[in-house]
Amino acid sequence: MNLSAIPRNTPFVDYPVPGEKLVYDPLTITFLVDEDLASWREIHDWMRAIGFPTKFEEYKNLKNISKFASSVAPQFSDATLVVMNSNNVGNYRFKFHDAFPMTLAPFTLSTVTGAETIMTADATFSFSFFDLEKI
Repeated sequence: MNLSAIPRNTPFVDYPVPGEKLVYDPLTITFLVDEDLASWREIHDWMRAIGFPTKFEEYKNLKNISKFASSVAPQFSDATLVVMNSNNVGNYRFKFHDAFPMTLAPFTLSTVTGAETIMTADATFSFSFFDLEKI
């Protein structure tokens, strides 16, 4: 996150003072893609509804795509990320407010990899701000 500095003018030297707006970098995650592509498809369908590439009615269906969508502005959703400790128990909780997907990377389809190969994909989300909580 970034907090800009605003120059304070004086007759001598200008000096910086803290700005009033935080700017957060996008959140990029890598996630598992299951055999039904459920996680990947949910983000894909969300992005498609926001962008309505073929008809305006796709946007109307946005509120039906995800149970997590905001009823006021269905293109946004809050997202929670839990950081686990070494015992696989939740340690910290990040809650991202007003998130929406910006990018969804492809995953590799291959007939030469074995069944033990785990498919992953990347997604990038924009958001307004986040809260951090110790669990």
